[in-house]
Amino acid sequence: MNLQLKAIKDSDIKDLIASPILIEILENEQIDPECVDVEEKYGILPEDIADYSSWQPQEKVDRLDLEGAFVSLDYLLTGRNKSRAHYPYNFLTANHRIVTEMGWGPVNVYHSEEVKEIANALESLEESILIEEFDPQVYIEQKIYPRHYKWQKDDIYSMLNQLKTITSFLKKAVNDGKGMYTLVV
Repeated sequence: MNLQLKAIKDSDIKDLIASPILIEILENEQIDPECVDVEEKYGILPEDIADYSSWQPQEKVDRLDLEGAFVSLDYLLTGRNKSRAHYPYNFLTANHRIVTEMGWGPVNVYHSEEVKEIANALESLEESILIEEFDPQVYIEQKIYPRHYKWQKDDIYSMLNQLKTITSFLKKAVNDGKGMYTLVV
């Protein structure tokens, strides 16, 4: 299971919110009406899919894949400190602005200003505090993904590196004037 962060222009996000079938088209390039009941899911007749198929985002959609580690990163950001158990720190697993269901759950969208808030929040976190808060035994007891993994104290460093990667991705999205949507596949 992977969480994908997809950076996309705000005007494209507006289109995705107005016509969620466009996410299906972005993710699958074309829709097989035998696999997706577009009438039930999107209120669109199968013969009308072609009307949406020509839509393209303004710019290339940038993507960051976070393998199953996104669950442990979310717990690091929100699980032990109640003051961070909300937006913008919970963006990895929160049901923020759900546009549709796809893959393993909801597709959430964030406008560029929200991505900026998330990036700033992540950048403001002090590594020393996260290191101090990280308790591998809690991850084992809570069965934080990967569930049968024997968490070690040094695991915090790979998690911190992943947070740096996420922060860099979000900052680039902000610099490019992009928001994002999240998708678990």
